[in-house]
Amino acid sequence: MIYRENMLQNLEPIIVPDPIAFWPPQPGWYVVAIILLGLTILGVIKWMAYKRKNEYRNWALQELQKLNVLKADYKEIDLLNKLLKATALQGYPRTEVAGLYGAKWLQFLEETYPKARFTVTPGIFLEEASYRRNGSINIKDEDWVEIIRLSGEWIKGHKINRR
Repeated sequence: MIYRENMLQNLEPIIVPDPIAFWPPQPGWYVVAIILLGLTILGVIKWMAYKRKNEYRNWALQELQKLNVLKADYKEIDLLNKLLKATALQGYPRTEVAGLYGAKWLQFLEETYPKARFTVTPGIFLEEASYRRNGSINIKDEDWVEIIRLSGEWIKGHKINRR
């Protein structure tokens, strides 16, 4: 037993290395930092371009909320048609969109967003409105709600064909 105690006393203390310095980093970390900074800047630029590109959709959805009244007459339907046309002009060439009305207009809306069915009831009220200037349109409340819903879907989901 004494022999073991003598052996423990003869041990040298453990030499602990100096702690690894946090700064300055090795050159590889500078490369990683530059790459991350570049990717961050690129991401912000892409995000801003995306937001700018879809800004007209947000505007159109806000305007659509203003039209979301319980009773609809010719005036509201006409305003909805104008809103959809103004929205379409932001994403499509003027020559392709400006002259559309009636059935061709509804067909264009369906072609640019096939999930929205404008050529069947109640979407046909949009076509009717283009032929009845200051006339009365008999539209049920549930049909008007459906037209507003269809229009909102189209605004959110239509394919963009930038010039």
